Amino acid sequence: MATLFDIFWFFLKAGAFSFGGPNSHIKLMHDELVVKKHLLTDDEFVRHKRQSNTLPGPPSLMLAMRIGYIRKGILGQIAALVGFALPSAILMLVIALYYKQFVNENFKMIDPFLYGIRTSVIAILLFTTLVYCIRYIRDFKLLAIFLVVLATSLAGLNIVLLLLLSGAAYTLLRQFSGAKKAAMLVLLQAQPQFVLPVLDNQKIFWIFMKIGSIILGSGYFIFALIKMDIVDNGILPVSTLLDTVAFSLFVPGSIMMAVTFVGYIINSWMGALLALSGVLVPVFIYSLLSSTVFSRLTLSKSYKIFFRGVLVASLAILITAIFQLGYETIVDIRQWILFIICMLIMLKWPKLNLLWIIIIGANIGYIILHFYPLQ
Repeated sequence: MATLFDIFWFFLKAGAFSFGGPNSHIKLMHDELVVKKHLLTDDEFVRHKRQSNTLPGPPSLMLAMRIGYIRKGILGQIAALVGFALPSAILMLVIALYYKQFVNENFKMIDPFLYGIRTSVIAILLFTTLVYCIRYIRDFKLLAIFLVVLATSLAGLNIVLLLLLSGAAYTLLRQFSGAKKAAMLVLLQAQPQFVLPVLDNQKIFWIFMKIGSIILGSGYFIFALIKMDIVDNGILPVSTLLDTVAFSLFVPGSIMMAVTFVGYIINSWMGALLALSGVLVPVFIYSLLSSTVFSRLTLSKSYKIFFRGVLVASLAILITAIFQLGYETIVDIRQWILFIICMLIMLKWPKLNLLWIIIIGANIGYIILHFYPLQ
């Protein structure tokens, strides 16, 4: 990667052919940069990977930008960002074009498939989030924070403040003795949140910039933020959000690029552009700061403890959103049966590609409505 175009071209290919989530994206980068081209040593790659995992934003995209910065500075970082994000953003936009046309014209042929897809998406979201919970909640302090945030987010408290206070609470619990009571009091200082509806293009940009600034942990967390800031304000139907999740699983690259789909549904081409640019600006800034002035901070023990508390809080907020989506989506016994089938399949074969769950859900939904149509 001697030139900016080399950086752009490498990450364009990585974004276009890396399916299966951040781990698959990162493995592809490792194979190309460490094993085949020897541009980085294994120790260097692991160090950059670990630092990228302690930043807000999709880990694979953060790693791509970090590598771009190391090779060619800020311009290299921009080239890596554009290259990695472009394929999935374009594909989500193409899907949105057809989706908006078919849904608005009530294309009845796909309704039974969507009936099954939306239920299977709830199962996927719940299963994958529970897997993340098992992975990251390693002590009783984190479990206590998770349960408190779960309860307070269900009550509608401000999620940004909850995230920050969770990090502060876990830092207090880990580093200071006798701080348990103080930590819980800190966590409960969050106040109810009020989000203004998106009324114009400027607000579309700012609301997605807010979403991009607090993307943490699981890539699915972005859908919880979209639900709270957009769906709950009547701007986007719940069904469209669930369809967005399903379609994003068929697209390579970062799942964060699903905002292109949402932006297009809200306000056509301009909405897609503003949503994408809004969500990428804070992610780019985080990556730049971590590579320059805050490079030592992200390696410090206190920061890692703080970030772990924030990460666990984001999972609690995501679980809250999934409960609410499930309550609104799964409304009859047929959907409950399909939901249980999907959960059992993932429990039996946890490494099964999630695309198969979507395909199975779509076909079972079609069969159910064919023989037992909705009244």
